[in-house]
Order: sequence, then structure tokens, then C-alpha cells
Amino acid sequence: MAQNLDQHFRQEQSQYAEEHRADDHPQDTSHKLGVATEKQLPISQDHPSNYRMQDPHTNKSTHEQIDHHLLDRTVDGQGIKCPDPSAPGGEQTVSPQQQVDRLSQQTDYLKGTGEIKNPGNYNYCKENSEALGMDQRTFNGVEPRSSDMTSYRGVGRPRDSDYTEGGNLRRD
Repeated sequence: MAQNLDQHFRQEQSQYAEEHRADDHPQDTSHKLGVATEKQLPISQDHPSNYRMQDPHTNKSTHEQIDHHLLDRTVDGQGIKCPDPSAPGGEQTVSPQQQVDRLSQQTDYLKGTGEIKNPGNYNYCKENSEALGMDQRTFNGVEPRSSDMTSYRGVGRPRDSDYTEGGNLRRD
């Protein structure tokens, strides 16, 4: 399963990069909802609107640190200290606003694809947005499908048998 999903991500990223890469400065194709996050949440498929071009450092350092804290629910509206060999003292602080911006991107992406209606995805966004003190009006009109799930933690990913030969999730 992980191999199919990872292969799918790489193919989608490569295609997006070919279409959007600027020639004048280094860029990475990055996910609004990172791969590690997608593997933990009940996402039915990766969507082209999940990609954007990003500064390599922001993509591989800052956003990965934020995503790690969002997944572990350790955001609290304070700065996140994380290692950064290029920063003075070898450490950077990710501001609360950067965390809010990252979660806002992820929430908007999940709303745009309809994936926010899955209770695991809804609770991931809702619980973290509350911890960051974000405006809760972003959830107006968004109701998750009924479920007994109360948290996004422990939500499983699809099994290998859930994929078609082409690597897409089965819809039957």
C-alpha cells in the first residue's frame, strides 16, 4: 500500500513540477497537505490542487516541522523551535502565524476537495485550529459525516487491495 501511494505521489509531483517550475530560482514541488499527513489521515486520493511550488528550505524544514506538530497535536499558539543548520545558533523558531497559515492551507484544501467531511479530517483541522486560536468561522457550513470517531488519531490508510492496478483507489 505505502509503495503504491508513494509512487502515486511521486508521479503527481513530477507532472506538476514540469508544468509549473520557474527557471530563475530553485523550487520544490510541495504538498499543502504533506505526504506524512496524508498517510495518517483518511484521504481518499491525492489531488492536483494539493501541489504548489515552494522554496526548498520552507518545504523540507519549516513545513515538515509544522506538520509533525499538527499530527501530534502539540501546537499551542507558541513558536516551535526546530533544528536548522543554516540559521544562527543552528535553530529556527516557526512562528504561530506560520503554523496558522499552514493549517489554513490544509483546511482550505480539504474543504475544496470535500475531504473535510470525513470525521477524521474534520477533527484534525478543528482540534488544531482551536489549539492555535484560529477563527472558527472557517468551519461554518461544514458538517462531518456521522461517525463514532472522535479524533483523527489512529485512522488507518487503505490496504493494497483498495488500489486498482493503475494505483488509484477503488470506488466500488
